[in-house]
Amino acid sequence: MDAEGRPVTCWKTTVLHDTALGWPGQCLGLFQMDTISTETLCKQACWGDPRCSTWQLVNSTKPMQCWIGQDAKACDLRNGLNKDNSFQMKRSQRLQHGNVHVFKSSLAGTFIHNLYNFGTYAEGSQALSIQRCRDTCYSALSCQYWLFSTKTGCWADAPAETTNAGKNPEKQVAYPLSASDVETGTEKAKAIIAGEFLVHYCPLAEVIKPAKDPFYHPKQKSDNTWLILLGSALLVLCAGGALFYYFMIYVPGRKGSRDSLIKGGRDRFDTDASMDEDYGHGPMKAPGLDESQMSQMSHYQSGTAGQDSFGPPAPPQPISNRAFPQPARPASPTAMRLQSQGYQPIQPSVQQMANMPTMLMPPGGQQASLSAPRQSVPPMAVSYRPQQQIPSYPGPGGGRLM
Repeated sequence: MDAEGRPVTCWKTTVLHDTALGWPGQCLGLFQMDTISTETLCKQACWGDPRCSTWQLVNSTKPMQCWIGQDAKACDLRNGLNKDNSFQMKRSQRLQHGNVHVFKSSLAGTFIHNLYNFGTYAEGSQALSIQRCRDTCYSALSCQYWLFSTKTGCWADAPAETTNAGKNPEKQVAYPLSASDVETGTEKAKAIIAGEFLVHYCPLAEVIKPAKDPFYHPKQKSDNTWLILLGSALLVLCAGGALFYYFMIYVPGRKGSRDSLIKGGRDRFDTDASMDEDYGHGPMKAPGLDESQMSQMSHYQSGTAGQDSFGPPAPPQPISNRAFPQPARPASPTAMRLQSQGYQPIQPSVQQMANMPTMLMPPGGQQASLSAPRQSVPPMAVSYRPQQQIPSYPGPGGGRLM
């Protein structure tokens, strides 16, 4: 209740009957709202007041009239007052404010004094009449009892009607009920076949909602989904550009560089040549040699085991007694280490190129004859490693060290 003693508006309102669904809605017992002539305002006036059970907007007058009230009755044919169909409704509803809790669901055989008789219904079956009587009590906030009699129709708790708007307060239902306020076993009581004892309430659990504390419930941050999508799109574009550059530009460029090195007679993947690059040496060129002599040095410069990495070996050349000219700079770290120990390179033959890793002349000696017998040296004796001592050269006529 508010400060003036009126019931506070409940958040929950249920429509029990509606002319839009076929309900006649031509009720009596309402009063007119003189200042309202539109459907929206008439509906709001009833929905906003828990004491209002029914509202109707009459369009048979100009301007239209709004009627509201708590104890609406004769809503089917207005007790026969609208036989000429002169009373026309534009819209009407019966409402239930809040919820209803039923304490006793069957009052059959019991008659309660000081209830208001809403009479019988002109249309529908007995089951429909019982439902209409029940809805009459559900829609009135002051109604706690309703009964349906097979002889006299609907009875409901309507203190405004029984007391003549409060002029006869003794005509309302006693609270609490006593034995003198009810009848059982009488003809009037035996005619009661349905009825309930109920109470109206507003579901407070759903009305009182805890307010969010800004400390425990901080303000939600703005949605940054568009930033995430933009960043993802940029990453995808960058990745696509990188893949395009790698497969369309970078990889073809690397193949072209390798082909140019191959055509120039230099294998960049050769072990000694790669070591030359690591040590900062460029391609070796002996001073004072013509093109034929330079071609004879290709196997020595490449550091391979007596064969060119990119073609068949050169044809054998006649070997003279002249020592092979000393190059200006060794072609690989292996040759540098061997020359520092006194070995010098010599020109190999075709058979020697196929079977021998590298040929060197003995320190200060002459080149041996190809017809001299060859000595077999264990593989470990010719592995040029810095930690292993180089074997001594055999005496004259003992063969060539390989």
